[in-house]
Amino acid sequence: MSQTVTQRHSALPHALNELYAGSYDGYVQGLKILGKEFQVIYPELYQLPEQWLRLKGIERGKLLIIQKRACHILKTLLKHPKMEITSDQALKNRLATIEFFTRLSLHYGQKLTREAYQRIRTPILEKLKSGEKALSKEQQVIFEKRLIAAESLLSQQNRSFALPEPPAIASLPIAEKRVPYWKSVSTISRSHAGHIGVFYLHSEALPSNLVVKAPLHPAQECFASRIFQRLGFLTPDAQIINRKSTEGQLIEKALSISKEYALHCQDVPFTRFFIMSRIYGFSVEEIDESYADRAFTNDKISLKSLLKEIGMVAAVDSLLHYQDRLPHIGCTNWGNLMCLEHGDRLSFAVAIDQSVDLSKSSSFLSSNAKSKRVLGIAEDVLKTPKKISKAARDIWEEIPAPIQKHIKSSEALATLQEGLVSGFTAIAKELAPESLLKIDHELRGFYTDRDFVRVEDLITLQKIIHASIKKA
Repeated sequence: MSQTVTQRHSALPHALNELYAGSYDGYVQGLKILGKEFQVIYPELYQLPEQWLRLKGIERGKLLIIQKRACHILKTLLKHPKMEITSDQALKNRLATIEFFTRLSLHYGQKLTREAYQRIRTPILEKLKSGEKALSKEQQVIFEKRLIAAESLLSQQNRSFALPEPPAIASLPIAEKRVPYWKSVSTISRSHAGHIGVFYLHSEALPSNLVVKAPLHPAQECFASRIFQRLGFLTPDAQIINRKSTEGQLIEKALSISKEYALHCQDVPFTRFFIMSRIYGFSVEEIDESYADRAFTNDKISLKSLLKEIGMVAAVDSLLHYQDRLPHIGCTNWGNLMCLEHGDRLSFAVAIDQSVDLSKSSSFLSSNAKSKRVLGIAEDVLKTPKKISKAARDIWEEIPAPIQKHIKSSEALATLQEGLVSGFTAIAKELAPESLLKIDHELRGFYTDRDFVRVEDLITLQKIIHASIKKA
């Protein structure tokens, strides 16, 4: 077989997005999009899902190297589709350079390593970028010594790197543009354990792929997503589609090629689909030692940004009485909180799969008891804003160990508390009763006896939180 890739050029950007995300789901879906043809050129890439499950501890750094090399190969193929991948010397040199700097980033952090890389003398840097040469063993030793010196200087000066602007989350395409997408879906993956009933679809009819859920309570989920959007949080854009509608039938037909979808239909008697924009990132539960070391070594400001956003999400989860994400109000499920690598930094949290659970009595708590519980959390956070609340302590205790090791407990707790206060402040100032009523009006047609939101409960809590903020 030729060493060039004959696969459709238009599929490569979709595969690149999936692989760049760095998640298990992204690896599985990216490889499905690529198909088997690429396996001849870079067989190591096809081991990513299996190694993601098998490797532990610092060994998982190998995954980053494979991922970075694979993404560069795909970018190269986008520019030069007929390149002889296995024999091109310039590409080999660039891949060697990528591997060297990725290994360094695991020890010194990605941001500092990149800063040092960009300070390499221009003639040498240009040769590295073009692939004319790779660093010699002697040059590698010199570079690492300079990197150690840069690390020491950064520490002495107590300096931080400026954070990038937050990323933008794509809006869902309008219904008319989604029709050709549903009609040409070619690849479907069901999300990994912890995200039941979530399906990633691929079609080349849109620049970015979509996600489909088939849940029991889409109205409660959509209401929660609208609240996060209204507050300016990062969260997927979402919409409810009736299963028997014209678009719903197109989605059903697209999903019918998936055996896992057929099994889901047997287990869950849903009547509406919940479609979302695709977020190319990975969940907090997937931040292992290698990811954390690379992201947060010599870049504490990124970690503090992430922790503050977790605190802000926790405040909104309190308002919703959402119990499937953070331990201050329910069970810890880091699979429902994603993070994005943006501007080479891991600084931003993305809330996914949330639901308004406030108005519905459960076997353990009545709706009134839930409201009192929310108010208790808000009062504890807001009564003395600078004092570390029980909510902040509960969350910190459950933060994954690979993240915890990069920050002192006192700093982390203060940052989480700051996030909680900021989140409740945003609820008080940005989530006016009129906004809640507008969301309710949009979604009321989808309410059922089992899937509804009593907007009056949210409005009452918002007003009380607003009053508490004024007193603080």
